[in-house]
Amino acid sequence: MSKHIKPQEYVYKDKSNGLFRKTEDVLEGDIHGVMPYVVPEVLSGEQQFTQAANIYGFGVIISEMTTGQRAFDDHKFDAKLTVKICKGLRPEFAPETPKCYIELANECMNSDPQIWPKALEIYSTVDDWLIKIASSGNNEIKK
Repeated sequence: MSKHIKPQEYVYKDKSNGLFRKTEDVLEGDIHGVMPYVVPEVLSGEQQFTQAANIYGFGVIISEMTTGQRAFDDHKFDAKLTVKICKGLRPEFAPETPKCYIELANECMNSDPQIWPKALEIYSTVDDWLIKIASSGNNEIKK
């Protein structure tokens, strides 16, 4: 970042294109983010983005980790995809994905934000997985 740019003037750095946006450039009600990772309630304009909404995006990332592909890679990122996501379309998982991964991702991408796990719960779940992976027993995660 340039030494002439004051960080407090910027809202965020968009990781998809690396651009910074000035605070005054952001209008109330604007939606910022990469479509597959933005929670449907924000896409539809029903609610503002919150930190908790990042949980939804994490669920999308889990699905991407199983397939090795960007979510909705076979769709054009347009208004039609937005409507489909708002109506319940979610990314798919690779055929051999462990059930526990799918369950966590689906919990994160649930249409009811009250169902979303808290970040600490996700941390605990992933930590448990790592312990199981390190154990000598055969389990679903190791397969």
